[in-house]
Amino acid sequence: MYKKVPSSFCVAPFYRDGEEVYVDEGQDFITRQLSYPFMEDITAFTKPWQVNTTEAIRELQRTFTCQKDRHLALLKEGKGKEIAHEQLVMKAFMLQSLYWLNGQRVKLTQVAHDVHTFTHAPLNAADRVLFVLHGQGDRGFVQLCSFMEDLNKLNERVDLLKKLSKRGSQL
Repeated sequence: MYKKVPSSFCVAPFYRDGEEVYVDEGQDFITRQLSYPFMEDITAFTKPWQVNTTEAIRELQRTFTCQKDRHLALLKEGKGKEIAHEQLVMKAFMLQSLYWLNGQRVKLTQVAHDVHTFTHAPLNAADRVLFVLHGQGDRGFVQLCSFMEDLNKLNERVDLLKKLSKRGSQL
């Protein structure tokens, strides 16, 4: 089944107006995310920004980490065009992790504004996100890797605080 990409995702370099994505409901979470950037936000199958947020972000992080070294090697060899789609997906992982950590669905039309309003964000998040989104080559990718590491740490810290808060309310 094909689904039209909502206008809130029609932002270069991800999608153009009128573009569609192929939705295969039989695919698992990560396969959907690797197929098209922001697939979970577009389809709202599992709504990870509302349910199982920590685990969804962990899955994105694990997938990112598995692909990171290969991408760095290809970029150093000057073969960035060969992984252009994967780089878009990895940038999507960054935005999904950041938005979901703050309990929100991704909205590409207002990223700079949203990042400034987030409760949970790494230091200098807005500048770093914009650099990653507009940066090309290995410098942008190195910053993406650094930002993802910071998001991973922040995700674990937020999860721990939620658990401590629940434990405190049960006493």
